[in-house]
Amino acid sequence: MKKLMLWLSLLLLPAGAQAQEAEDNYKHKYGAVMVDGVWRAPSIEMALRLLMADDPDQDYYANSAAVAILKQVFEPRTAAELDAFAEELGRIFRDGTEDQSRKAWFALVNASCRVEGTLYGGSAAVFERVYESFEDRSHPRAQKARHGATSARASFQHNTEGGIPAGVCIDIIP
Repeated sequence: MKKLMLWLSLLLLPAGAQAQEAEDNYKHKYGAVMVDGVWRAPSIEMALRLLMADDPDQDYYANSAAVAILKQVFEPRTAAELDAFAEELGRIFRDGTEDQSRKAWFALVNASCRVEGTLYGGSAAVFERVYESFEDRSHPRAQKARHGATSARASFQHNTEGGIPAGVCIDIIP
């Protein structure tokens, strides 16, 4: 019996070590979230839940999870999936609470910056559509959408051309 237990533990040890190694890799990846005590890649639903939560302790995770999805840090996604997620972030930016709006704005802008993953080039267009959706273009969120479009476009352009250091976003002051 002892031999059987020793054999089983030796057989299962590599699988446990591989699982721990996978978790450790996620823990150090930008955008990973803790689920039931284990670091995991965020799902779109999880990122939206974090963005919608009014919990200041989760702001970093909400923003980085959304950015990681748009930048495909953990897995490739179709352009349609990315664009639909970005449009949802635009809706949250426009219609959410101040906290939700701020997190969605930062996620869209930061997706245009070189940190990890593939740059997402659709943020400026999302901000432009949000800006156009306001009847009163002087509304503070309309102005912030215009600012977001300019910042996202400049960050994406400079990051794709290599004109600024990795991880730098351009914030155009209106």
